[in-house]
Amino acid sequence: MDLVLGLSMASDAVRWVLVEGTTGEGAPVDRGALDGGSIELRDLLDGVASDRLHAVGVSWTPAAGDAASGVLQALADRGIDNVVVVSDVEAAEALAGGIAELSGYGDLAVCIVEPEVVLVALCGLDGVTVDRVSDGGDVVALLNPHGRQAIFVVGSGDHEPITLALADSA
Repeated sequence: MDLVLGLSMASDAVRWVLVEGTTGEGAPVDRGALDGGSIELRDLLDGVASDRLHAVGVSWTPAAGDAASGVLQALADRGIDNVVVVSDVEAAEALAGGIAELSGYGDLAVCIVEPEVVLVALCGLDGVTVDRVSDGGDVVALLNPHGRQAIFVVGSGDHEPITLALADSA
């Protein structure tokens, strides 16, 4: 059985998922998170049978660029060459599309809150659109909560201001 490893890096953490299949289409085998202060890719890779690892997808937020370069180098040093770099916008689009498919909701929003960036993904009949919100941007207005079937707020950043604003707008 082939496996795909997905790594999502922010300035304070690395989240990962190990999935069956050559394109990551299978069931999750394992998942977890590593604290940014103690990121040890070696420990994670030692737990994955390299001969079964078909591909690695790596995504990162802008502030995690240096750490991501180190991860890409560590993968290359191990001879893992089927590495796909996924932009944070592409990753947000894939996450939102997956949530929409799993939940069955046709009109939902996914807000990914990281310490240095917020991404808002809107799913509708026309597909998924993703916006990057800079400091001071009105996330709640982008989420357009009225009439949405669901809003998911995820990530390692401070969710509270967004969830409180969403509750106030209800």
